[in-house]
Amino acid sequence: MLGENVKKDTIAEEIRRLILSGEIADNVTGLKYALHKGCKPKLFTEIVKKLEEDNLVERYGDLTNKNKSTDIHRVKVYQIRRLSYGT
Repeated sequence: MLGENVKKDTIAEEIRRLILSGEIADNVTGLKYALHKGCKPKLFTEIVKKLEEDNLVERYGDLTNKNKSTDIHRVKVYQIRRLSYGT
């Protein structure tokens, strides 16, 4: 359905902006944000992974399951830091 893709793209852009602004600074906050907005938590992990691949952010802390988006109340917390040379 077209409306779902528009919603997902809008939420994805919001998450990206919030990560880069530092308003989302850990995975649990990001996973809950996606869920609260009506999207699967996996959307958050996809975005943060892409930002990391693009050298815009780095993840640090307990990275045991850094791409885990299920069972979020038991997920290990890691931090997200924007890299200074990112735009």
